[in-house]
Amino acid sequence: MPNVPRLKRGVVGTAEAIAQEIAAMAPACDTVAFITSAAAFAFVLTPLAFLLAMVTMFIEVNTLYHLSKHHASAGGYYGYVATSFGPGPAIVTGMMYPVYQIASTAAIPLYVAGIVLPGVLNYFWGIQLPGWIWIPFILTFVVVPIILAMIGIRPQMKYLRYAALT
Repeated sequence: MPNVPRLKRGVVGTAEAIAQEIAAMAPACDTVAFITSAAAFAFVLTPLAFLLAMVTMFIEVNTLYHLSKHHASAGGYYGYVATSFGPGPAIVTGMMYPVYQIASTAAIPLYVAGIVLPGVLNYFWGIQLPGWIWIPFILTFVVVPIILAMIGIRPQMKYLRYAALT
């Protein structure tokens, strides 16, 4: 049997798996980034909108948790779809996921650093930020996870557990 690289047993525990799901959904970033949009459309029902979003996110985490108990693999969504629906839909999912991940990874720091942060600093303290200030934020949000992934899964999971659960 050829030596196939596999995820070592016990590297990712329950706390790390929960932290990874929380980090993947980034509820804190979503709250900061989209609270203005929610308030603009929901008005006085904004708390209800956030409650519904929280319930929806819980259902997603719960679903992925139970899927991972029965279809454990390092393939992520691709593995779940391949096991459930076959390789065709899994390939489509695998091709769509990087597009989604890049767009969502860039959208939140772009909104926070390009709109919210300059607006707050200008409104409260009269500080004008340069128009390119969002670029370092996006680079940080993209480069740091890549470096963590290159270091290995154990340091990445420790960081995720700390960042997501604190």
